[in-house]
Amino acid sequence: MVVTKKPTALPINKVPRLLTQVAACRAALAQSLVRAPANTHKPKPKALIKVLCLSALTLPGMLSQAHADTDEDEVGYQFSHYEEGKRPLYAPGQTTDSQGDTFSNGKRVPFTNQYQPLTANSEHGFTRFRLNDRVRFAFNYNHDVWSGATPMNTMPLAVGGFGPSTLGTASPSYEAMQQYQFFDAQGHFLRQDSYNYLLNPDGSVSGIAPGKLVRDNRLQHLLGYASPESRHQIDMKLGYDWDNAALDMGAGTSNEPDYQSNFANLNTKLEFNQKQTAVNLGLSYTSSDTHAYNQSWTNYNLMNPAYTLTPGRLNANRRDVAITLAFSQVMNKNDVFNAGFSYTRSTGFQSNPYKSVSMFVLDPNWRTDGLSYYNVNSNTLPGVQMSILGDWVAEQRPELRNQFTWDGSFLHYMPAVNAAAKLGYSYFRDDWGISSHTFDGEWRQDLGGSWLLTPHVRYYSQSAASFYAPYFFTYCSPINGCPNGGIDSSTVINTPKNYSSDQRLSAYGTLSGGVSLAKQFAKGLSMELGFEYYTHNSALKMGGGGSGDYTDFHSYTVNAALHANLGKLKLVSTLFDSGSMLEGWFDDSTAPTEHANHSAHHSHNPTPAGVMFAHMQDQPGEWMLGYRFMQSDVGGDLLHGSQKVDFAQVQNTACPKQHGSVGLSVFSTATCLMPPGKMSMNMHMLDLMYAPTDWLNLMLMPQFVDMSMKMDMSLMTSQMMMMMGGGMETWTGRDHQQSGGFGDTGAYMLFRLFDGDGHHVHLTQGISIPTGTINTRYEWNSFNYYSYDMQSGSGTWDYKPSLTYTGEQDDWFWGGQFSGTHRLQAVSSHGWALGDLWQGTAWGGYHLTDWLSSTVRGVYTAQSAINGQYLNGGALGVSTWANMPNQYPQNYGGSYADVGVGLSATIPKGNFAGNTFGFEWLQPVYTYVNGYQADRVGALSASWSYAF
Repeated sequence: MVVTKKPTALPINKVPRLLTQVAACRAALAQSLVRAPANTHKPKPKALIKVLCLSALTLPGMLSQAHADTDEDEVGYQFSHYEEGKRPLYAPGQTTDSQGDTFSNGKRVPFTNQYQPLTANSEHGFTRFRLNDRVRFAFNYNHDVWSGATPMNTMPLAVGGFGPSTLGTASPSYEAMQQYQFFDAQGHFLRQDSYNYLLNPDGSVSGIAPGKLVRDNRLQHLLGYASPESRHQIDMKLGYDWDNAALDMGAGTSNEPDYQSNFANLNTKLEFNQKQTAVNLGLSYTSSDTHAYNQSWTNYNLMNPAYTLTPGRLNANRRDVAITLAFSQVMNKNDVFNAGFSYTRSTGFQSNPYKSVSMFVLDPNWRTDGLSYYNVNSNTLPGVQMSILGDWVAEQRPELRNQFTWDGSFLHYMPAVNAAAKLGYSYFRDDWGISSHTFDGEWRQDLGGSWLLTPHVRYYSQSAASFYAPYFFTYCSPINGCPNGGIDSSTVINTPKNYSSDQRLSAYGTLSGGVSLAKQFAKGLSMELGFEYYTHNSALKMGGGGSGDYTDFHSYTVNAALHANLGKLKLVSTLFDSGSMLEGWFDDSTAPTEHANHSAHHSHNPTPAGVMFAHMQDQPGEWMLGYRFMQSDVGGDLLHGSQKVDFAQVQNTACPKQHGSVGLSVFSTATCLMPPGKMSMNMHMLDLMYAPTDWLNLMLMPQFVDMSMKMDMSLMTSQMMMMMGGGMETWTGRDHQQSGGFGDTGAYMLFRLFDGDGHHVHLTQGISIPTGTINTRYEWNSFNYYSYDMQSGSGTWDYKPSLTYTGEQDDWFWGGQFSGTHRLQAVSSHGWALGDLWQGTAWGGYHLTDWLSSTVRGVYTAQSAINGQYLNGGALGVSTWANMPNQYPQNYGGSYADVGVGLSATIPKGNFAGNTFGFEWLQPVYTYVNGYQADRVGALSASWSYAF
């Protein structure tokens, strides 16, 4: 589970894009005022609105809600990738015994971190358009997939580190918490600087020679491998404009398997002084429900009882109310000033359910008893305290948080160099003891009319929360003692009310910088590429006093975005005549006229939404922009060939060989422990086509995929109980998996072979580039891979040809296509490759009206089984629990037949003329699988395209 998914402010990787929008908008206004000074000519309302509506963007508390409104009809799509560097880990030493522990002078040395670093792959799509002159509508979709190693706890380095026997497990060094530990009066850990063992004649250890206690302040994060997890968010906004005011109402929802958030907001804007002054007021309400998975190594006994614990789950609610006030002033023809204030009140559950603290239980009677443990005598060491028990306790944050933010920014346009600069500052404070300062700046430089370069830098510093510490202490009750079963609220005293070791609440500073490059194409199409590097460092805290270098890490973010102005796509843009990209984006003189004859130039008959490469652009210089969504579901009966089989009858056959017992004999049998459940795969594809000639089209298709799978855990649960001798009656395993991210990227060339008399034939030659991942792994063991069908890529370069024919007569149209996928590598870098795939399809359709058509399609598909298998771990490796049929390569591929029905609509006139939408449902009618697989349920396809 990812621990950085619910920040109180916008993640740093989303700041550059917003800053880019702010500076571009305001620089455009400044430049427009050069051409039309305020004292001689009234500024154009639209240009000013575009600037003033952005004044709230510089407020950190509003960044996730505000966005750049424009008067244009626009669609956009963005991919981004965030990745942290590997954190340094320390083992007990170089000399180890069979348990991986060391007695080499108590020294700890760095060793190779085998954990995969935390990553996040994201996609963001949006559209906004005017329903009429007064009414605006906007829709946003966000999808993130997180995975990798993340800090879950902090411990004194000398107490517990990562050793060969603990790396990759769910609870490294937990056993060390149960042993006697020593601390000085200030709470610093004390270790013995040497371990001299007293040996019996037979070689066994009879005791430990006295050792000197030395202060050791070193700390280390304990890492847990976060399971891949998806977050989906959608939000919508409806706005109404008056001459000098505007009102916006919005709502949305964000969903994860263990977290759901619903929100609504209301914003109003008032404009004065010929629209050169604007005041924005915003209100928002958010309700969030947590249903987190309990961690077996975390003690929940000290948590507030208001948060309910059910078998396997922690359930709680949180509510946030926010108010924002922002002011924007056009100072002169080149300068804009912004200022703002925001307040947020949060109540309810605000802890991270996957974070714990190290709680050491001190013995108040140790000194009076005069006891000696490990040859450390209490009478000879004044001030030394001894821990008789330790535990990992779920963190506890306050149920109330009040947050305040003040901010200001200044934007200046420089006509001499055709550039804009922005400087900003914000101050944040809350009642948890955190205060922060943020300084940011950027420079936007026009590079010859159609290119824009934007370097930016940001510095952030914060103090620690009042209840933050790397570890905590409590005392056993003098009456009840501290039972061996653990600690709870009835057996300990002097436990702090709130406590957290989350590094985001520590004292630290960050420094980030990056650059983005935007290219404006003709016809209103633009692309942006960006990169940012981020360093989180305790020593960067303003004034010093950071929490410690064990919290340090670095990360980077890359993104690529495509934006299309639907109005300007209708005509050849005049941007290149303006001589300035900044001017062209916002100058109303470039507003397009009606393109009533647009559809006449693109008379392609519609094709089913699930068919790709079905048509070509007609004229040289034409573009086509499109988006596809495909969802396929598997989860019917278990099949062997085409016959239904019972899972209990084929357990030893579907999983023929169990390679990895991982030391647990109960798992060494050749049997499946988890029947296949429902699995869904969602694919988002961006289509970008260009016709350099009338016989050749070029096409690029990046994609984003996510997969989810349900699992039946009943057999696994019973086996776990048997393994533990009946001591796991309450054990509940995670019954689902999620994964996803960037998929493979396709690059294609389409060649026109014949076109005339109602018939068309073209050939497609394509390559699939392995940009998707095939190393997604389990959260509880970073050496073990997810099954082949839960990976987002193929891992191989693939050749993808197709031959397409289409025809038409009167209101009827038809077509057919043969296509294939051939793996150009025998196996991937991980030792396996998906099987080759060949498909034939034919369809027919009828125009129900001049804008609506229906289609019927038949499809036959054949795919061979997987070649090879995972090497050195993974779905058949030496350390894997391969307990499901889809973890074996022979249970892939087969022959399939489907029948599809669909609808296609092309808007014939108006502002959205030429936009085409398609939908299709594919129903399986015949399935023959290799090995043992779950039956298919069906597939849904949806598409949008616009040619210009």
